[in-house]
Amino acid sequence: MVREVQMNVRVSSELVREMEELIRKKRFKSKKQAVEDALRILIAREKVRETDSLIEEIRKGTEGKPGLTEKLLKDREEEDVHSCGP
Repeated sequence: MVREVQMNVRVSSELVREMEELIRKKRFKSKKQAVEDALRILIAREKVRETDSLIEEIRKGTEGKPGLTEKLLKDREEEDVHSCGP
């Protein structure tokens, strides 16, 4: 069960007008739904940024080393050479 918490936030009148326009166009049922969707998008975007940052750290730590595909192909070639026999 999701527990709801009340939050009071001040936003610009322009944002409120734009949100009300989206509600009028039936994009959202209410301001509450619009704000919740906006927060979900913000949170998802930040999670993607965190993941991108981790990927970049890993990439920097492996620069100059062969890629996984390259390494697997090389190992496979060596295995094929050794298994062919004389």
